[in-house]
Amino acid sequence: MNIDDLSRGLLSSPPFIPTWFRYDETGSILNDQCINENPYYYFHREEKQLLMLNIKELMGHLGENVSVVDLGSGNAEKTRIVLNALLERQETVHYVPVDISGGMYLRDIHSFVKQNLLQEFLYVYRLCRCR
Repeated sequence: MNIDDLSRGLLSSPPFIPTWFRYDETGSILNDQCINENPYYYFHREEKQLLMLNIKELMGHLGENVSVVDLGSGNAEKTRIVLNALLERQETVHYVPVDISGGMYLRDIHSFVKQNLLQEFLYVYRLCRCR
């Protein structure tokens, strides 16, 4: 945590907290809670519901030996729906999650990968910090 960046943001007009603070361990937990529990933030729930309802149709449009590059993977909650469906139709999946968050998300995804024997797991973490 860079206190100078935080101070500069809070002293600005209007005040703000730099976005990368949202993606440390604590910020990731709070972000997940907000996404899942805030009744006014329905996008995540709706996207997940749409995926679950349409996953079989989606799989019908894909070729064989599909790889998944997951931009902004977070905890991969929605991606797991896709990965599980892919694993029903092919033996392995090459999965590449790309996210600026590490820590908790990395552990969750690595655990999922080990459980499902996904191949060539590569986690791309915080390529850069944009200001």
